[in-house]
Amino acid sequence: MEMMDDKRRCFTAKNRIVLSLVGLFSVALIFVALALNLTEKVRSDGLIYLANPVTLLKDNAIAELAWGMGMPKVCCGAYGMATVILFAVYLSVCAFALVYESKFAASGGVASTARQTAIYALTVALSLIASIGISLIIPLGEEEEYLAARYIFLAECIAVTIIVYGIICLAVALVGVLITNIVRRGKAANVCGSPLAPSVENLAPTYDRQKIFPALCAIDSAYSSVADDGEEPDLDERALTLKSLSSGFRNFLASRHKLYYEEDVIRLFLCAFGATRLTLLEGLSGTGKSSLPRYFAEYTGGRAVFVAVQSTWKDRADILGYFNDFTGTYNQTDFLSALYEANYDDDRLYVFVLDELNISRVEYYFADFLSVLEYPQDEQKLRIFQPPSGFIPPEKLQGGCLAIPSNCFFVGTANRDGSTFAISDKVYDRAVTISFENRNAPFAAADEYPVHLGAAKLKALFNEAEENYSGAFSGEERAKFDAVCAYLYENFDVAFGNRIANQLEKLIPLFVACGGEADSLIDIVLSQKLAAKLEGRFEDYMRGGLMGLSRLIERTYGKGRLRRCERTVDRLVRRL
Repeated sequence: MEMMDDKRRCFTAKNRIVLSLVGLFSVALIFVALALNLTEKVRSDGLIYLANPVTLLKDNAIAELAWGMGMPKVCCGAYGMATVILFAVYLSVCAFALVYESKFAASGGVASTARQTAIYALTVALSLIASIGISLIIPLGEEEEYLAARYIFLAECIAVTIIVYGIICLAVALVGVLITNIVRRGKAANVCGSPLAPSVENLAPTYDRQKIFPALCAIDSAYSSVADDGEEPDLDERALTLKSLSSGFRNFLASRHKLYYEEDVIRLFLCAFGATRLTLLEGLSGTGKSSLPRYFAEYTGGRAVFVAVQSTWKDRADILGYFNDFTGTYNQTDFLSALYEANYDDDRLYVFVLDELNISRVEYYFADFLSVLEYPQDEQKLRIFQPPSGFIPPEKLQGGCLAIPSNCFFVGTANRDGSTFAISDKVYDRAVTISFENRNAPFAAADEYPVHLGAAKLKALFNEAEENYSGAFSGEERAKFDAVCAYLYENFDVAFGNRIANQLEKLIPLFVACGGEADSLIDIVLSQKLAAKLEGRFEDYMRGGLMGLSRLIERTYGKGRLRRCERTVDRLVRRL
């Protein structure tokens, strides 16, 4: 941001052109004054008086032009030349002041209004007139008619300079047009003409998308030659169900990678993709959090994109990149390139893993995603950059915006130790959280091979599960959950927003289709939300409130039905 402010405070190319033109006019004014300067005669008392004018530079074209236009022939002497030089200097200084004021206006660099600019210009003009007036009457003691001659000489020099300057500028412009057209002959456009059809070269000659977005343009080129052959899904994909997918993935992890997870953890991880786009895997280091999304992509034929979050990350530029004003290129990240490619490869599952996402503030660098992922699917777009006028961006970056396609899912791993930041409720409420408390015991598993699972097939499985589920999260089950939420709000001032209830409504049909039970899912979700909301609170009323919560859960759901919640409450009580 500091680099952008520095660039804004520098003169633009247009500002420098204006100052250069004024500077050249000042130089031309002095040159014309030398050409028009006349000889002087001195009286015996040392005073200068008007004489028959004879040019200092005999028979020069500028003097002939002035006299041919009927301008008076006057002599000015050294003081007259000093007046012209002083006027030229004042003119350049005033031009610089006006450009500077219009550029910066105030010390903060805010653009000035038209009224402010007009007042400033009037002040500068009056100062110029007053200064020139004072310079003309100094030194005192000159004869009145010689003082008037200096006024006439200054006006004559300005008039002739304007004419000569205009002729020179016109000649230079015409020569430039001629040379440019000769150099560009045979091309689609020329300086004084316009092409029949706009092209990238003519619309944005200074903005080359190949230079600004080399990686994204390479993806465009790679997919431009790939035709959609419309192949039918293979038999392996057609035979998949959520239950077989869940059990198969668990066996794949155990048989191929010696990783052992509870059935409900695998079921919830799979179902989370149908309820939200953000999943949090939270727990101690070494419990298999990062391995789960990595091998899920391997098992389904998807792609896992790992991003190692850094403690210095502060904003979206750390994850999406930024435009570098000095190099004229966009500093692209692997995350951005993969998200861009996902727009082409729209039936492949893309799992973006933010490894140790809470080593920095999630609300800072991931803020845009937290907001945009709440929108309807067709409105989930990220503003990557503001394209300049006439710039033709990469194919999937129209208007400077990049869509987040439905085949993209985001998984964050979070460690629980003193080196990380606490995750806020804003993040917890938008995500499905899965806790990893310890390593699970090994078990015998049948050898399982990877399957092919496309995004369209996964979405169809989710839709099928929702249509076939008859025990919706409503009525009695919703009343039980609301009773627990009401108790938490009254005793701990902790509110469970509508997002959690909406997540349960989506998760329960999918979880049951994977072979699980609705109470088990409620137990998992509620225990994780309790831990997230109440962890680290040590007020005096906490013990009594937690004991009351334990009794409420037992009375509402029955003893032993929400075992995870009971263990979570007992752990919180022991820590008080």
